Amino acid sequence: MIPPPQRTKIFLQVAPSTKEEDLRELIEYWYGPVKRVSIRKGRNGRFLAFVVFQRHDDAAMALAGLDGYRFDPMVLRPKWARGSSKPQKK
Repeated sequence: MIPPPQRTKIFLQVAPSTKEEDLRELIEYWYGPVKRVSIRKGRNGRFLAFVVFQRHDDAAMALAGLDGYRFDPMVLRPKWARGSSKPQKK
């Protein structure tokens, strides 16, 4: 499935010990600048990282390139995040 060109946000499951700055460094080194990296604990107890890229092309390359990559002892399986990567207006 080819995502719409405006999608710039991906998510992936990470280890509880993963640091946002370490993940940002890895991704920016290989795939380009990101706007934001955040790691949150999901409802199921798993830790998820959300990465918002500046450009769709960089996000698409990271999605393909990180699939199966071993990082901080997890094997990464990135996916497109649902919803908008734009900040919500209040």
